[in-house]
Amino acid sequence: MISFCYEIRPRIPPGLFEQAHGGTIFLDEIGDASLTMQNRLLRVLQEREVMRVGGDEVIPVDVRVIAATNRNLEEMIRQGIFRADLYYRLKVLVIRVPPLRERIADLDRLLAYFLSKYGKGQLSVSSAAMEVLRTYSWPGNVRELENMVEYLVHIEAHEVLPQHLPIMEFSNQLAIAKPTTIYLNMDKQVEDVLEEIKKQGYSGDCRAVLLAYAYLCSNNRAGRRQIQEALVGRGVFLSEQQLRHRMNLLAQWGLLTIRGGRSGSSLTQLGEATARHLKSEESCLKEPIKPY
Repeated sequence: MISFCYEIRPRIPPGLFEQAHGGTIFLDEIGDASLTMQNRLLRVLQEREVMRVGGDEVIPVDVRVIAATNRNLEEMIRQGIFRADLYYRLKVLVIRVPPLRERIADLDRLLAYFLSKYGKGQLSVSSAAMEVLRTYSWPGNVRELENMVEYLVHIEAHEVLPQHLPIMEFSNQLAIAKPTTIYLNMDKQVEDVLEEIKKQGYSGDCRAVLLAYAYLCSNNRAGRRQIQEALVGRGVFLSEQQLRHRMNLLAQWGLLTIRGGRSGSSLTQLGEATARHLKSEESCLKEPIKPY
C-alpha cells in the first residue's frame, strides 16, 4: 500500500493594507510608531505591495493613506526617532486641526453633541459652568471634553454647576503642584517666566496682555472685554478666542488668576512683578511693546 502525505497549510488572514485595497486606511497616532514599524510602513508606501505574516507571496495593494498625530514630527526627526523619508512620503496634503483651546467657539456645539450622545438631552450646563469651560485650557483636547461629559452624565442628574466639573479639581491640583522651584529672588523668577513665554511663541501677545492688566486698573483686575479694548488702544488686535488662549497660557505660568462670571481676572504676585518689569522695559522704548 502506498500512502501520500500532503502538508495542510493554515489559511493566513489578510492584513489591514490588503483589506483596504482600493480604498483608504487611517493610521492614527503615527508619531507613536516604532522605528521598526516605520521601516515596514515606508516599504509599503514605496513598493505598493505587502506580504502576509507567515506567507511567501507578494501582494500588490492600491491604498490611500491618511495619517494623524498630535506630536511634532519635525522635532522627532531632529531627535532621530522618526524617519525623515517616511515623513515626506506622508506629507502630501497637510490638514492642521487646531486644538480645542484655540477654537473655543466650537465648544458649545461639541458639548451639545456629546450631551446628546451620552445624556440624551436630559442634562443641562449652567451659564457659570459654561464660563469655566470656555476659560479652561483643555490639555486633553476634545477627548477630555468627551470624557468629562460622560462622567457628568453618570454623576449629575439635571444641571451642571461649576463645582461639579472634574476640571476644577484638576486645575486646583496643578496650582498646588506648580511651584517646583524655590526662588529667593523675584527678579530671577520673572526672567525665567519671560524666557518660557518666549519659547512658546506668544511672547508679544502675552506681554501686551500683562501690560493691559497693569495699566487698566489699580487692582490689576479686569474682564476680557476691558482687556480686549485696552489691547486695541495699544495697537494689538486679538479675537476673543485668541485672548482666551493667551490668558490661559498666563494662568498656566502662574501670572494670572482667571475667575468665572463677572468678577474678572487678576494678576498674581508674580504677574504684577512681571508687569512692572515690562513697564520698565517699555519706558526705555519709543513705542509700546507690540506682538512680533
